[in-house]
Amino acid sequence: MNLNMFLGDCFFATNVGIDWLNLLGGKDRVSLNLAINTAILNTVGVTGLVQTSLTLNSSRQLTVNYTVNTVYSTLSGQFQFDTATLG
Repeated sequence: MNLNMFLGDCFFATNVGIDWLNLLGGKDRVSLNLAINTAILNTVGVTGLVQTSLTLNSSRQLTVNYTVNTVYSTLSGQFQFDTATLG
């Protein structure tokens, strides 16, 4: 899914992904939520977003829970990202 991609990291799709470095460094959770929702909605096969929630715990691990409608069914999942590895 597009949540795994850093913005500008792929040479043939430089506008795909999330600007994790800037968004996680700031305190603007609205922009982070918007970027996550946009990445999910721009995933092939996703037809709608039912719910997303995110948590950033004290050890700097980001957890995103999501529920989406796809062309086949409704799908729930979780994405985890350890931001401590960013530096």
